Formats: sequence, structure tokens, C-alpha cells
Amino acid sequence: MYWPAAALRGQYVWDDDNYVTENSCLRDGRGLLRIWTDPTATPQYYPLVHTTFWVEYQLWNLRPVGYHFDNVVLHAINAVLLIRLLRQLRIAGAVLAGLLFAFHPVHVESVAWITERKNVLSAFFYLLAAGDFFRYDSAPDRRMYWYRSLLFYFAALLSKTVTVTLPPVLLLVVWWRDGRVRKRQLQALIPFLVIGIPMGLLTVWLERHHVGASGTAWSLTFFERLLIAGRSIWFHLGKLLCPYPLNFVYPRFGTDATDPTGWIAVGLVLTFIVYGLVVSRKNSAVRATVTGFLLFCGTLFPALGFFDIFPMQYTFVADHYQYLASIGPLVVLAAVTQHLIRSARVPAIIGFLLAIGILATRTNVEARRFLNAESLWRATLAGNPDCSMAHTNLGDVLRSQGRIQAAAAQYMEAVRLDPDDPVPAVNLAAVALVSGDLIQAEQRLRRVLQKFPEQDLALYNLGVICSERGQHEEAVSLLQRAVAANPSHAPAVNALGLEHAQAGQYSQALRCFQKAHQLAPLMPDFLVNLGAVQQHEGEYEQSLLSLKRALELSPDHRLAMIHLAEVCRKMNRRSEAAAIVRRLLELHPEDPECERLLEMISLP
Repeated sequence: MYWPAAALRGQYVWDDDNYVTENSCLRDGRGLLRIWTDPTATPQYYPLVHTTFWVEYQLWNLRPVGYHFDNVVLHAINAVLLIRLLRQLRIAGAVLAGLLFAFHPVHVESVAWITERKNVLSAFFYLLAAGDFFRYDSAPDRRMYWYRSLLFYFAALLSKTVTVTLPPVLLLVVWWRDGRVRKRQLQALIPFLVIGIPMGLLTVWLERHHVGASGTAWSLTFFERLLIAGRSIWFHLGKLLCPYPLNFVYPRFGTDATDPTGWIAVGLVLTFIVYGLVVSRKNSAVRATVTGFLLFCGTLFPALGFFDIFPMQYTFVADHYQYLASIGPLVVLAAVTQHLIRSARVPAIIGFLLAIGILATRTNVEARRFLNAESLWRATLAGNPDCSMAHTNLGDVLRSQGRIQAAAAQYMEAVRLDPDDPVPAVNLAAVALVSGDLIQAEQRLRRVLQKFPEQDLALYNLGVICSERGQHEEAVSLLQRAVAANPSHAPAVNALGLEHAQAGQYSQALRCFQKAHQLAPLMPDFLVNLGAVQQHEGEYEQSLLSLKRALELSPDHRLAMIHLAEVCRKMNRRSEAAAIVRRLLELHPEDPECERLLEMISLP
């Protein structure tokens, strides 16, 4: 199933850099404090998720096997918790439902993708909270279970706020079980709503203002969102019942209000719910089926398009959206299977085991997509060849491997598919820049800026080109515009600092380098620049700290060692300076800087 593809051999893929490999908050205690106190310190404010990453980083640094293994273990525990919850509710087929949940390939995204720790961790607390709520509802010592349920619910929200749907889900299960909801049960869930609704609103705000879910792609009317919701429900249910083919990024379906298929999808959802609620008064099997469908729709609701989330830019559906939502239909399917097994034991058991075997095989195949970023994007394009975002990201992977021409081909295809997306066009210019073709790079960037005058990546790259040509006045103007367009663009801030240093404006350069380091504390080059300016300004102690930190991040950084040797010499720490120069000589025996430093330090 997940072994060994996802649990042992899986590498980092998309967004894992933001969550783990380049997440500076994982490095020390100050970072852990920021995880909890600064909602913008991490990509999303899910502090329990990032705390687990923080702990793992302290234990095994950036070795991906530990992060993958923990995701698989959490998923297995969730399957056991689901079985326990269903048995507690006396629902038929509890073990079958747990097996379906554990082996279903639609959950691969949530388990094999490190970034989706938020799904498996939030589900863990979600299921614990549900179990304790139903114990509160029937146990003599009610208060203890209520407190525990509320605590687990809060932990689930701190892992992923899609779990805000738990209170209505609990009421729905109570209605299915008892046929009505008591006043005491409603009152017990009021505190859940009091903490759940603000957390949900915070996530909505962060998605728009921090993650970037705003712009043309999210400018949808209510009726367009309604059409998205109707289609999404049937799409996800279809993938749950027939999980083939699956894809990391599905095509973004249309929102044309004149297309009757969208309204048919919405009408079928409403008809099924209304008809089921009417018939369920007299038929317990129908009521169970309607409950499962409502659980599915209700838990999926935050991802149905009514709230702006960043992935809506390229797709309205995703397998990982239904990690929790899938429980409702799977429980109904397991109960039906259990009934068939009781009435026709041997054929039904064989059929179920065969189905589990097929699901497990598919899960193993799907997990292999997540072995590394290249395999993920190539598999995505195999199923969705017109996905411009996948072409762009595959281009980034190939460029990082030094496969420049192959990367350029991917960027060109992305530009062709989506000419309104400036990112692949800017990346294509960056490829030309790396290849040394400054003329072509400049032409491409100026074309991007004609259409998107405040595109920060284009402004930054064009600023670098102007700087290399000695056009420093234009370079400063472009870099200032880039920083104004995106104050968090650390490379642009650093490049602006270099321009100020070039002009002898060291106080301004110092401020830029300090800000660049704050924005990207794991970039050694920014620390080297900061240390060099601190040295020039006579701040030797601060320079020493900056340069030593740069060498911690990159032990063989040539400029860091040169500047550190200079600082040590000026601080009269000649033995330390000599040791640094000897190390430099080992790495660069013909470096003229070493000879100069040797003379200045007066080594014997």
C-alpha cells in the first residue's frame, strides 16, 4: 500500500519547501514561538501541524523518511479510531468501513504528501472529539467527556479549520441515531461554534490576504459558485466510488450559467436530499443513506467554492479535499456490504476482499507518483496535459537540475496554455538570463511588464539585468517597484541593498540586508552581505555573528570566510583569522584573496 513508496522512498514535492525544507520556524525555539503567535509566520495558521514538523526537524533534520512515515502512521491510527467510533455508535460494518478508509486510493494525496499532514493530524483529533462527544451524550460522568471533546475539537481546528464542520456533523449523527436532537445536545455544542466560527473566519481572511486567494480567478458570482458546488459534490463522490483515474491536479471545469449540466448537478443534489429526508421518516435504510450523503456534502462544504481558497486558481476539486468527507459514503457502503455478507456469506466476503485488494493495489500505484517532484508533475501532465501550472512547476524542477533547455520547453508550453499567467513567462526570461542571453531575457521581461506592470518577479529580474549592465539608476527604480509590489520578495530587497552599497549608501544597504535576512533567514548570501556592511560600518561584533551564521548554513561559503577573516583581523583575533584562511587555502589554493589575507594577517 504505502510501503515502501510513500513511507521510505518518498522525497519532498510541491509546497513541502514552504512547510518544511525552507520553513525557518522549524530551526529553533524562537521559530516555535512564532508558529503559535504569528499567523503569517507559516503558509497557513495551523500551529499544531507546524509544531509536529518542528519536533521532527529537531529529531532528524530534513530527512524526508521520518515525515512520510509519521503521515502513514497517523492515517493508520485514524482508520482504527474510525472503527472504534462506529462500534461505539453500533453501526454495522465498522471494520469494513475502517478497511475501506485505510486502503482507499483517494486518500493517497493526504498521506503521501508531507504538506497534507494537516489532513491526517486534524482527522486524528476530529475522530477523538466525535468519540468523546457521544460518550458525553450517554455516560454518567458527562462533564469530563464534554471537556475532552471540546479540547480535541480545538486541537483539530489548530491542525486544519475544515474540521469546523464537526458540530453540525455531530447533530446529524444524533438525528440519524435518535430521530431527533435534544435541547441539551444543542446547548453542549454552542461552545464548539464559539471557537470554531472565528477560527474559520481567520482562515478565510488569511487565504485572501496572506496566501493570495484574490484576483480574477476568484471573481465568481454566487450562482457560479453554486454550479461549482454541485459539480464538485458529484465529482468527488464519483472518484470515491470509482477511483480511476486519479490526478494531482484535475482540469478546472467551466462555470457557464447557461450550461444545463451544472444546474442538473445542483438539482440532483437538492432532489436527493429533499426526497431522502421525506422518505427517511418511514425507512431507516434511506435515513442512513441520506445521513451519509449529508455528512459527505457538509464536511466537503468548505472546499465547494463558496469560500476563496488558493487552489481555485487552477482547479475546483482535489482528492485531498475529501479525506474526512469520504467517511460518510464509505460507512454506508460498508453497512450495505455487511448486510450482503450476512445474507450470502462466501460470495460477498470474496467480493469484498477482492475489492480491498484492488484498492490497495491502486493505492500503491498512486503513492509512487509522490516519490519526487518530477514524477508527480509528469504523472499530473499525463492525466491533464493542458495544466499550465504543472508545466511551470515541472520546468522549475528541471531548471534546478540544470536541464535548462527542457525547462524552457515546459515554460513555453505553460505560456501557450495560459498567456495571462506571468510566472512562466518570467521563468522563461530567467532561463535566458542563466544562459547568458541578456537581450532575449530583457525583451521577454519588458513584454511581461507591458501587460503586468507591477509583476514583482519581472521587475526583480529586469533590475538584476540593468545592474549587471551598469544601469544602476534604472536598476534601483525597478527593484524599488518590485519591493513595493511585494514587500516579502527577499531577493529583490537584497538586490536593492547591493545597489545602495554600490552607491556608497551603507545605512540604506544595511536596512535592506537586515530585512532580506528577516524575510529569508536560511539564505547565507543575505547574511554575508549583511555581515560585510556591518563590518564596513564598524559593527564588528554583529558582523562576526552574521558571518558565522552564514557559515553554519553554508560551511564552504567563500565570501563568508573572506569577510570573517577580515573581521577577525580587525578585532585582533589573528589565530581565528589564520584558521579561516587555512581553510580557504584548502578549498581555493590559487585564490588571490588568500594571498592578500595571508599578508595582512602576517602568518608565519
